[in-house]
Amino acid sequence: VAGADEPNEDQSTWSCTLFEPIYVQGTASDGDAQTLRFRHVQLGHYACLWRAAPPHYACLFAGSADIDKDGCDVYTIIDWESLLILPKHVAFKGDNGNFLSARTLEGHPYLQFASSDIGDETVGNEVFTTHEGSIRIKSDFFGKFWRRSPNWIWADSDDTTSNNSDTLFWPIKVEDNIIALRNLGNNNFCKRLTTEGKTSCLNAAVRTITTEARLQVYETVLSRRIYNVNFRLMDARIYNQNVLTMANGDATNNTQEPNTVDIKLSYTDTRTSTWNASVSVKLGVKTTFQTGVPFIAEGKIEVSAEI
Repeated sequence: VAGADEPNEDQSTWSCTLFEPIYVQGTASDGDAQTLRFRHVQLGHYACLWRAAPPHYACLFAGSADIDKDGCDVYTIIDWESLLILPKHVAFKGDNGNFLSARTLEGHPYLQFASSDIGDETVGNEVFTTHEGSIRIKSDFFGKFWRRSPNWIWADSDDTTSNNSDTLFWPIKVEDNIIALRNLGNNNFCKRLTTEGKTSCLNAAVRTITTEARLQVYETVLSRRIYNVNFRLMDARIYNQNVLTMANGDATNNTQEPNTVDIKLSYTDTRTSTWNASVSVKLGVKTTFQTGVPFIAEGKIEVSAEI
């Protein structure tokens, strides 16, 4: 359980919080390691995804020093800093200045850079992020997910799983609000392409990020307001507490009577708050945030009045 308030590096006790990473692929220094196991330092047991009945189903259990035959003790490492997290509702503008819009061409649901209005009902898309960081994109107009066919991108898929790589895309940040989309079906970047009788349609065609593969991201939201925020104070933790020496004083009492010594000190009470967003691109949507601010007082976490 994630129940330790402070690190415990005493390797002689079962409550030790140290786990040793055991690399399954690659080595610790080659930069290609993707999967590993975690072995508890004191127990010598691997942290395994347990297959017990509820309420412990899918919990981690360091129950065995043997490798799990089904690989339930193997974990895939994802660098969170490398992930590009897009807003939920977006529109894409191409290098020709037009928004990517839903169009029916030759009886198929193509995506064409053909609209100049972000308010056009055909330009909106909904983004779904998978557990490994890739995304699926659903056209608001067609109501279906993007799919590579064969290299043209059609919005014709009803598949809500992550099993079809042709429906998966890996976003790569180019600038603050400019990205490139790599289709995982053929590992090509999607670009604006004119060929085969189609004009400025989206196609997974190139291995590098060309000018036509640069997509400007717009959030299809004019403004947002965040309010009625509930903080889970019962789950809050205070980390890295340290005892600070504020002042020292020495006194010698050469009498038989009790005596006192006064020590004077001064301190500055400083409070800081930081808010982070998980979205990786800056799109300039105005956000109003109304909530209290958690702070630490007398060893407890409290919430101030709303700001």
